[in-house]
Amino acid sequence: RQAVEGPKGPKTQADGLTVQALSRQLAELHRSGKYEDAVETAKRLLSQDPQHAVARRYIDEYHRQKQAALQAAMRKQQANNEQGVASTMSSTHLGGPGASSDHEDDVPTAAPQAAAEPVVTPQHTIPDLDARPRIKMSPDQISWRAFDHRAGFFMSQVDGNTSYEDLIVISNMPREQALSILSQLVASGVIG
Repeated sequence: RQAVEGPKGPKTQADGLTVQALSRQLAELHRSGKYEDAVETAKRLLSQDPQHAVARRYIDEYHRQKQAALQAAMRKQQANNEQGVASTMSSTHLGGPGASSDHEDDVPTAAPQAAAEPVVTPQHTIPDLDARPRIKMSPDQISWRAFDHRAGFFMSQVDGNTSYEDLIVISNMPREQALSILSQLVASGVIG
């Protein structure tokens, strides 16, 4: 490609866009959520200006986040597989969540207890919604009878990279309901 001088800076004859126009296009594509197209635009920017710092950082960050998302999905799938095995064993041997059993002593009863469910307010248990919680208990320490499927959903999403605010958004639950469930999990020591 032979570069020619345009009215606002260098452009290539192949695409006719200036570096500035490509920079604007990159920002616009990113804002509209067209990340793959934004990466292609960043690559075009780098072909014109190999030292273009924004384009280089954008591509690096895009690949880093894509790799992190892939690893998180793999961890989540592995945890779901392990949880499915534990759930199958639990319902086979322990009567399953919510089931009554003649052998209550056989059921793990570590915190939280269903009968002793703490009364919590979201503001006191989760002061920073930008914090990124982690699971603090192993599955065998959690009394699954104390939680419903919605709490299980949140526990499956907690990976140390997702903030409380993001968890609320991806749950698609009413905000107060999601905050209440997350607060219960925090107060019970399951996540934090």
